[in-house]
Amino acid sequence: MMGRTLLAVVMALAFGPSMLAQVMIGPSDDAEAMLKALEPGDEAILADGMYTLSGRFGLAIAGAEAEPIVIRAADGARPHFHRGDASQNIWDLDVAHVVIRGLTSTQTTPASSATAPPATAHRTSWRGT
Repeated sequence: MMGRTLLAVVMALAFGPSMLAQVMIGPSDDAEAMLKALEPGDEAILADGMYTLSGRFGLAIAGAEAEPIVIRAADGARPHFHRGDASQNIWDLDVAHVVIRGLTSTQTTPASSATAPPATAHRTSWRGT
């Protein structure tokens, strides 16, 4: 037992106290809250389906240059965000060192269909499907 405890202490000292998280998000989850909780090096994987937004979806997160936050569609999935209020942005992003990949979005009016949200971003990449 002493050997396992010593190994755990050595691992914590060598790799730091935090472990990188991989978070699975589905259309029925509180995607906004789950994304707001991401930390440098974390990866959020969004399942296929319609993510319906009823109001402002604000996201202010920051990864690090060596540990960006990744928000992406699950393999083979096409997560789609929809907001019925065409007078507002779908997302309000204030992010740094974040990679967003494979998400799509629309608002009520067809002319507002988009594959990239308006954003204040520093060293962030947005990649469509």
